[in-house]
Amino acid sequence: MWKLNRKTADSLLALALLACALQSGCAVNPATGRPEVVLMSEQGEIDLGRKTHQEILKQLPVYNDQDLQAYVNEVGQKLAREGDRPELDYTFTVIDSPDVNAFALPGGYIYINRGLMAYMQTEAQLAAVLGHEIAHVTARHGVRQHRNSMLANVAAVAVAIGTGVGAAGDVAGIAGQAAISGYGRGMELEADRLGAAYMAKAGYDHEQMLEVLGILKDQQQYAAARAKAQGRQGGSYHGVFASHPENDQRLQEVVRAANSLTRGPDPVVGRDRFLRQVNGMVYGDSPEQGVSRGDSFYHGGLGFTFSHPPEWSLENQAQAVILIAPGGQAVIQLTALPQPQDKSPAQTLAAQNIRGLSRPVAREVNGLRAAQARLSGGGHVALVYHGTQAYALLGRPAESAADTDMTDAFNSVLGSFRQLTPADANKALAHRIALWQARPGWNYDRLARLSPLGGDAQAQLRLLNQDYPDEEPAAGETLKIVE
Repeated sequence: MWKLNRKTADSLLALALLACALQSGCAVNPATGRPEVVLMSEQGEIDLGRKTHQEILKQLPVYNDQDLQAYVNEVGQKLAREGDRPELDYTFTVIDSPDVNAFALPGGYIYINRGLMAYMQTEAQLAAVLGHEIAHVTARHGVRQHRNSMLANVAAVAVAIGTGVGAAGDVAGIAGQAAISGYGRGMELEADRLGAAYMAKAGYDHEQMLEVLGILKDQQQYAAARAKAQGRQGGSYHGVFASHPENDQRLQEVVRAANSLTRGPDPVVGRDRFLRQVNGMVYGDSPEQGVSRGDSFYHGGLGFTFSHPPEWSLENQAQAVILIAPGGQAVIQLTALPQPQDKSPAQTLAAQNIRGLSRPVAREVNGLRAAQARLSGGGHVALVYHGTQAYALLGRPAESAADTDMTDAFNSVLGSFRQLTPADANKALAHRIALWQARPGWNYDRLARLSPLGGDAQAQLRLLNQDYPDEEPAAGETLKIVE
């Protein structure tokens, strides 16, 4: 008798369970009206969203402005009532992040970064983004993404049965994700179509969907140019396509399909109300996550500062601060970890089992205990104790770059790491959006010279006011500037 081994038996069981789910999991999509295979009930979808929402609140900081949170919730709930699944309990959350992003979870959990709101001009544009994300929920795009991942796993199980190679699951899983990465253009267009319909039925000017996508495309192009100059890859909000909305005929068609749904002769744009809401909103880095000022970084919450070579760029990410040399020729990364109570910095560094690490040498950095070591093949690593944290600094040159320049930069950054002083307090404060009324003769060159944003101020101010790349403000226009 042919005897199954444990791996094959488990694979067949998984395949049988998936086949059973496929046979019983056909449902009509509430937003599109089309039948589709689903592997999750509506209650399962809600439970998944609720559980993931709690995890997100642990990982991402919520923006501390109850008035702004209430405003976004008001606009979102107005749209949700006009959606295809109004029975869901929708939750809208503004995240304290400068990144240009918004996203949705199954079950009705919608998130928008304050960094995305900074570039909007009207309440209708806010409604466009929220409507787009609500549409991902109503059309069950997240569940359909989960389904495609599960279907990819069917292929993985089949390969495992035929070959006995367990790693096939990894390959098929990656392929499944790649097939639907970022939802894909089809789902994004569907979200734009549905979102525009929800806007029109809620009384908003749905043409603002095209306006906000144009703003976001401008921001993406600016960010991509900066990233290219720094030798790195830029990101974008997942709803932005390759072409500009004014040149995208299909996008214009799906948005304007909502023309027949418009209620009343004067759909809401809401520029004045929106600008009042974002007046005073933090722009750029938040003090709670640390702020970059010129060639220095200040973290008021953790009480440290350091400087970097002025020609290097700085990325303040959730888990690390990353310094990038011109052209991407080297990278220095700063991360924090709990400080062991019974080990010196040199002992802690040696215990990390880093391949190619030389013997750590104890040293002192501006009164703080530290240790430093070299890495084989080029590069340096250091550990600095401050407060209850141990700060790890890792520097690596690009393969084609000389180690000497990176070594000088690494030692400069490490040597500048110190505790914040009372004199540093003002430098660690947030930049905030303020509203000015443009006077005759004003231009962005003049405004940039008054701005704390530095050499890139002109481009950033134009982006903030939908004047990118080369428009100038009109006299009497309300402008967003940064103070």
